[in-house]
Amino acid sequence: MIDLLLLGTGAMVPLPDRPLSSLLVRCGGSLTLFDCGEGTQVQMRKYHWGFRRLDVICLSHLHADHVAGLPGLLHTVANAGRTQPMHIYGPRGTRAVVEGLRTIAVWLPYTVEVHELEDGDRVEMFGGVRATVRDADHRIACLAWRLDLDRAPAFDPVRAETLCVPRAQWSVLQRGEPVRVDGQVVTPDQVRGEPQPGIACAYVTDTRPTETILDLVQGVELLVCEATYAHDDEEGDA
Repeated sequence: MIDLLLLGTGAMVPLPDRPLSSLLVRCGGSLTLFDCGEGTQVQMRKYHWGFRRLDVICLSHLHADHVAGLPGLLHTVANAGRTQPMHIYGPRGTRAVVEGLRTIAVWLPYTVEVHELEDGDRVEMFGGVRATVRDADHRIACLAWRLDLDRAPAFDPVRAETLCVPRAQWSVLQRGEPVRVDGQVVTPDQVRGEPQPGIACAYVTDTRPTETILDLVQGVELLVCEATYAHDDEEGDA
């Protein structure tokens, strides 16, 4: 299962009760953060999802309201005791921006591995999540993100009863581990039903609508989508 927490929805202007746009995703014990403007770590503290398990930071683009919180967050993750590598994904130019921001976050007890993505790239994330990016329509390089997670077939209690598996052992099979019944081994595959459809969500920000993005978000269960000054007559304000 995927848990999603909207840390902020304030577009480019943070307000006391509406921080900058950011999304935190939890899956399989791993955390992934989408965008990291100023104050992002303050919002993370409010909800107590932790910092040490933050494995991945995904950036939509490199404007300050989406990246300026990185140095402080990297220090906070270090103080939480993390030693495993941190992965940062973003559009072209991400490596230079992260290196620049790290001039005030030089020493960390973990490595920071930066990956620059192009339109159509796919990435295997932690917890079995697969990410796909497509180009968005912004003034600088910008990525729209889609996350997909496969779901295992549901546990079939009828099959378990037919195989005489005691109810006390059902949870073991549901965890994907075999059990022994009257000297015979029963595997999880023997008590699984029909395949279940996967689940998907998308994070799309700072873009005009495009057919490419429409195609990317087809079929998702949750779409987090934001844009400002999207109409032609507002181009000067943008």
